[in-house]
Amino acid sequence: MTVEYCASLATGKYDYFGVEYSSECYMGNTLSTGSNQSVTTDCSMSCAGNKTELCGGSQRLNLYQATASIVPTTPSVVQGNANYTYYNCVVEPSGGRALPTQILASNTMTVEYCLSLASSYKYVGLEYGRECWASNSLNAAATNATASTQCGKICSGNSTEICGDSSRLTTYLRTAH
Repeated sequence: MTVEYCASLATGKYDYFGVEYSSECYMGNTLSTGSNQSVTTDCSMSCAGNKTELCGGSQRLNLYQATASIVPTTPSVVQGNANYTYYNCVVEPSGGRALPTQILASNTMTVEYCLSLASSYKYVGLEYGRECWASNSLNAAATNATASTQCGKICSGNSTEICGDSSRLTTYLRTAH
């Protein structure tokens, strides 16, 4: 499922469409009684057909008007802050950790929060959408991903940011001292 595919099914037939739970598409001409707006972070599941798009969540729908132009919210890699710059999508080595110090695992994780918590470290990485890791050196057995899209997990605390993936870290290098 992608936002565009769901839109193609609804356009010309329905006033509204929405994507839910990564792979479900719903359409209709009115909103059901009791429907209300939720916080953006509740709609943080990536689309099954395009990991860079958001497709709702559990019992949460990214809703669109079928007549409006479709511009899905696309999460992206944060390029850093005043002290850090984006380094790469780093693959965890087998039998070890690219960055061995876990700073925090949180369902409200954002890139900015992780960078602020780990500000004394040279390397900081985010993994699996909610984990913050750090070290003053990168494990020599760690490798850069062959494509930055291998880090495609949405941050649990900000659905517009990428926070690594399974065994993949969105990694930052400290540039300020």
